[in-house]
Amino acid sequence: MASGEIRLSAMTMRRMPVLAQSQTSQAGTPGFGSNPDFAGSSIDQVSEIIVTANAPPPPGTPTPPDNIPNGPWEWNPNPQNPRGGNWMGPKQPRGGRWTATYSPPTPDQRGYWKSNGPDGSKQWFDEDGNPMTPDQKQWQPPDNWLPALPFSVPSTNPWWWFLFSAPAY
Repeated sequence: MASGEIRLSAMTMRRMPVLAQSQTSQAGTPGFGSNPDFAGSSIDQVSEIIVTANAPPPPGTPTPPDNIPNGPWEWNPNPQNPRGGNWMGPKQPRGGRWTATYSPPTPDQRGYWKSNGPDGSKQWFDEDGNPMTPDQKQWQPPDNWLPALPFSVPSTNPWWWFLFSAPAY
């Protein structure tokens, strides 16, 4: 059973007539599901109803971009996780699920997404969801990151070298 999932069996629904009545009266309607197999069905023909509730991520938590593989992603809250939880991919036929976490930018590294596979494999993506290597997540200054000096450097002036050169001791 997934986090936030409630399963109601047919026996439980028979004991809850209000729920059973509302389900049979809405069978075959878009609110209940547009599957024609449910049209005109009674509560005795429904074996189980699954209600899933997803908790929203904490405020400011970004959503994984659509182009990160192994989605769609749903938020999985976890109070032990310093980020408040992680994003989980759909259930797999066998084994665990893919997870995705976001690491915000820091002074020495750019923001990135990391996706962990159920087999222990890892993939990294930039903030737009483009694949990248683990080395590319390290921030590298652009070629022109030094600001232009507001004055010209008189390299032929001896005082310039005396005032701004390294001490010779």
